[in-house]
Amino acid sequence: TCNGAYIDVENDQVEDSTWNWTINGSLVENEHSQTLSSDYFNKTDQVNCTYIPRDYYGDQNEILDVGDALTSLGRIISNSDPFILDNTLSFTNFSIGHGFNVSVTAHDEDGFEDMSATIDVSLGECNAPTYIDNNLERTATFTCNHTEGLVLEDVNITFTDLNDATDLITSSNVYYNNKPEVTAISTTILDTTNNSYKDITCDITIEDVDPEDASILSANITWLKDGEVIGDTPVLFESGTANTTILDNNETKDGEEWTCRAVPFDEWELGDQENSSILIDSCGMEVTTSLDLDSNITGCNNGFIIKDANIEVNCNDYKIEGTLVGINSTGYNNLIINNCEIKDFNYGVYIKESNDNIIKNSKVDDNFVAGIYLSESDNL
Repeated sequence: TCNGAYIDVENDQVEDSTWNWTINGSLVENEHSQTLSSDYFNKTDQVNCTYIPRDYYGDQNEILDVGDALTSLGRIISNSDPFILDNTLSFTNFSIGHGFNVSVTAHDEDGFEDMSATIDVSLGECNAPTYIDNNLERTATFTCNHTEGLVLEDVNITFTDLNDATDLITSSNVYYNNKPEVTAISTTILDTTNNSYKDITCDITIEDVDPEDASILSANITWLKDGEVIGDTPVLFESGTANTTILDNNETKDGEEWTCRAVPFDEWELGDQENSSILIDSCGMEVTTSLDLDSNITGCNNGFIIKDANIEVNCNDYKIEGTLVGINSTGYNNLIINNCEIKDFNYGVYIKESNDNIIKNSKVDDNFVAGIYLSESDNL
């Protein structure tokens, strides 16, 4: 804006003063307003205004009289440096995923369009900023995603104006991690009973809602026998995909309780442990291959049910105890029962429609109806 003093000694004329503008010595064509728009000049330009006093006189103010023009000293257009406003830096962490938004506001007397913002972080990457503008202020918001850590020691945001003047703010951020979860766990023995002669399978599913963690999940799988830790194994997972760990049957004996315990891990934090237990109970086991006992089988209604021919049951001097039938072979030939003590059943050994069977080195007593019951069978 160019201000000029006007004196009318006659005090009866109508003022019609005007202005001329020059930029770096060149006249601005067709611009005679008192205020020159910033669209005409840039930083470092020299702007001069010339004030030309004029008035009208005459009976009907029909005559224009022009006074002496006065030119101002040159004004060099200087730069207004941007500065970041206090208490405007804020972080908003994602509820899902390792990332956050960060916003900050800067002020520039040359207007918001004079400023742009950049960000530098110690880990990961950030998108180009989005802006919200208000007169002389500009708020920049960056979206940052990270897979290498949950703490950023250095977050540097710089505002730069068109004259390369800058202002910098530095901060740090701790952002959120969702712990992995065991969403399914089960222990099974693939047989009609939970017998100690088949492997125990533990099936586990782990999920993590943070997409960055989906391919780096693991779990520490621990087996416990009657509450006592026996061993552990780290297992890798894909999020939402079941994985399996197996306990060999040589580890188990009748009457034991085995627990599969899973503790998930996403390389940042441990999730909550989940357990699944199974009681080893060989009573009523269907025997389809030859069998060597490794423990007593007690407390049964039924002991073993033979389900194929040419099977040997070697009890290795362990006991089979119960109430109904100790060993039942109906319709299968060539059974060998060796080194067994079978007691307290109604029938110790029940053989029907089965030929060429052998019972040796065994004690079958204290059974209430019959120690050995043979029906429609030859050559015992």
